[in-house]
Amino acid sequence: MKRLFLTMTATIVSVVCSAFVVKNSDGVSINYQEVWKDGVTIVQVASISNGKYSGSVVIPEEVYYIGKRYKVTSIADNAFKECYDLTSVSIPNTVTNIGEYAFYGCSKLSSVDIPNSVTDIGNYAFNNCYNLKSVNIPENLTVINTAVFSGCKSLTSITIPGKVTYIGTAAFSGCDKLNVIYCLNTTPPDFEMSNVFWVDLGHNQDTYVIYNYVPLHVPKGCGDLYAAAYEWRYFKKIIEDIDLEETGQFVNVSIKQGEVGYTRQLLKKGESFRIYIGTLGDYKINAVTFNGKDVTTELDNGYYNTPGITEDSELSISYEIESSDIRNISSLDNLKVTGYNGEITISNIDTPSTVSVYNIEGKLIENTPSAVGSINISVPSEGVYIVKVESHSYKIAL
Repeated sequence: MKRLFLTMTATIVSVVCSAFVVKNSDGVSINYQEVWKDGVTIVQVASISNGKYSGSVVIPEEVYYIGKRYKVTSIADNAFKECYDLTSVSIPNTVTNIGEYAFYGCSKLSSVDIPNSVTDIGNYAFNNCYNLKSVNIPENLTVINTAVFSGCKSLTSITIPGKVTYIGTAAFSGCDKLNVIYCLNTTPPDFEMSNVFWVDLGHNQDTYVIYNYVPLHVPKGCGDLYAAAYEWRYFKKIIEDIDLEETGQFVNVSIKQGEVGYTRQLLKKGESFRIYIGTLGDYKINAVTFNGKDVTTELDNGYYNTPGITEDSELSISYEIESSDIRNISSLDNLKVTGYNGEITISNIDTPSTVSVYNIEGKLIENTPSAVGSINISVPSEGVYIVKVESHSYKIAL
């Protein structure tokens, strides 16, 4: 009997020791599990037993529960699975593992920052996140598992880190809008099967559509290696222009735009970026800022050209709704609403007013009287916010 007991315990991978719920400062409740895994106790974010996460979720580095401090190091299998109303999630750099199906089917999730502390992302983790427009794959990842980003139909670019040596089946299949790929490994990563980038065009199922039209950027001197490697050789446009000896080879531009949320554009360091900025439904452009500087007057026929970008940068566009009521026409029409570093700034207030800020779900975040001048309001997390100043309404993404 003793021998049998020892054999059984040796096969245990993980055991849930306890579960508890802690509410963030922004009012969002997160379910946690204390887990014994491979002889070590960890704390992971888990699914909600009687509901789903929605809106913006900020996972903290640490939580306190009944006088005990816990460091959050993992996101469990299925933790956010099919949370259809989840719009954004912030993952701290204490997290090292994202489980299988963790964000599967989160159709409104538009972007996610995965910290470089993450060394493992499970199978199907972001599968069918249809609205995911940008994602940074952590640089310490060595394997991109099966169908991790499959069905991410809004994903436009990917950068495969230099430590990745293996890519699983269908990892990026169904990424219909993918228009550029960067691979930083001097040795082409191995593929499990030949459908890593497969795209179904319906009436014309062209397995190699990605390979025919999407440029693949690789390290200098490695073009021939990729041209001869399994599956990589199908790419018609292999460009060897990545200089790994340069530090900070790439920079990100986060484009935060009204109810659209935000996307990310990957650029080579020193390049400029040109973007067309248009209206948003019934809303017109209110203000455009680049790294916190108002550049609205620099628009040229709706286009904005950034200066050469040498560090991660942020382009923010706010919108205001047109008013047809003559009684609403006042000096408040000169208001500017801008956002940067987690703060919304309302400026050019020349009439004492009431300022209200709501999240995209309609929850009141702030309601405060404002004197003449300007006011700064901190928001709890990235996301889309609605600002109301008397009869004027604005949309802004942070």
